[in-house]
Amino acid sequence: MSNPTFYDYLEALEKPVLVPCLKLEWLNPDGTISHEITEDLYNTNGTLNISNQNGCRRTFNLQIHNADGKYDVGVYKVWLGQKVKLYLGLYIDGTPYFIPQGVFYITNPTDIMNPSTRCLQINCTDKWGFLDGTIFGTLDGTYKVPVGANIFDAIKALLLTDTGNGQYLDNVVPNVSTFFSNKKVNIAGIGETSIINTPFTQTIERGQTYADVLLAFNTLLAGSMYYDAVGRLNVEPNEDDLLDKDKEIIHRFKINNYEMLNKSRDYLFNEVFNDILCVGATINGYMAKGRATNNNVQSDLCVQRIGKKTKVFEDTNYYSDELCQYWAYYLLRRNTILQSSQNITTSPMYHLDVNKLITIPNEKDHLKQEKFLINSLSIPLG
Repeated sequence: MSNPTFYDYLEALEKPVLVPCLKLEWLNPDGTISHEITEDLYNTNGTLNISNQNGCRRTFNLQIHNADGKYDVGVYKVWLGQKVKLYLGLYIDGTPYFIPQGVFYITNPTDIMNPSTRCLQINCTDKWGFLDGTIFGTLDGTYKVPVGANIFDAIKALLLTDTGNGQYLDNVVPNVSTFFSNKKVNIAGIGETSIINTPFTQTIERGQTYADVLLAFNTLLAGSMYYDAVGRLNVEPNEDDLLDKDKEIIHRFKINNYEMLNKSRDYLFNEVFNDILCVGATINGYMAKGRATNNNVQSDLCVQRIGKKTKVFEDTNYYSDELCQYWAYYLLRRNTILQSSQNITTSPMYHLDVNKLITIPNEKDHLKQEKFLINSLSIPLG
């Protein structure tokens, strides 16, 4: 057949027999593809884990054949800073359809030798691991960004830092949301200013990491920062992430098909809060703050129904009422959706991703389709 399409893949998911496929590519230092090493895999009993969080989101592990010493740990074979690219998918009428799952650095490989086996166990982290000190080092001096500097320019400049061997921290241009471009906030005693300009000198001390610098910028933006499935750094606004109802639903589970194998549901009452107070920096004698309260009487968790359940967050990197308010709205949403957690086991599905919506039929409510936000995924690589 011709090359399968995404539509062919979605159709295949509903069939009773699925044949998974995997591809692993060895990358050059600049991120270009050197060669494919799928045929060298010893087994694919590892797991890809994806979590909805800032910083490192993706990790996986598996084993590579090494009977001929091709993958010995050494400078000219497997060494510090080696990158790989992972794809997962399905065979459709004998032709593989692959979906990228990330660009990773090999961390702490294990050389396994016994009478019947010689292989290399590789443990891999997404590209954030090169920034947070896992692979690369820490700052050898104080990192400063002056007042009024463009945060986007500072992020790009940081990623193009020479690591000392002619390579960059990350040569892929980051994907920064256009939402920030025209956003302004008010600073006490100063007035209105663009959110993309630093409100004060940003200082990261010696011994901290490049990831600490990026997360400080991310806090100033009240944003979300992570590497995606193609290995590109993303910077997105939390404010833009408030309305799940506006998000695309990437999969709708059905009640009587082959996709869902089992499910369980946890009710996390102790993690639910309906009143969030966020306290930020004090500038010119004024303390920035924001508050978000669930007063929606149609909500099962509104103050009118269960009373005011308050949680306070403090972070002096939030320097204006607007940023504290965005932060408060975001945290209210996060603490509201925790009222229940659905754990499901499915057939192989490789297009799912965290912070995306799925729907699941509720047998106790006339099979009504309930929306769920994916918070974490564990995908067996076998």
